Amino acid sequence: MDFEFTQKNDYYLLRVNKDISGEADLNALKKVAREKIENQKIAKLAVSFARDSNFYSPLIAVLVQFLGFVKELDGTLIIVHPNPEMLDVLEMVGLGKLMVLRTSEDEIGTA
Repeated sequence: MDFEFTQKNDYYLLRVNKDISGEADLNALKKVAREKIENQKIAKLAVSFARDSNFYSPLIAVLVQFLGFVKELDGTLIIVHPNPEMLDVLEMVGLGKLMVLRTSEDEIGTA
């Protein structure tokens, strides 16, 4: 899986550089992100997806884990570039109100 960590304003940005599909192995993403979040006490995390990523159960589970990590630190999780399918799923499972949604990385850290 092709991803990177960088900083954007006062957030750590986890940028997923390629579309995620149902066959994607999310273990490396989960491991690296969890270690970074826990070791550096990251309370402000933004996750940016490639535009055509598919939203499927394992990916939702990863986002719920990320949300739990940052909420333990009284933080915020931002989802960047959610496509219409992602938006529908987030709303359907009740996560749309728990995460901040942004259409571009330029909006990270803005009110």
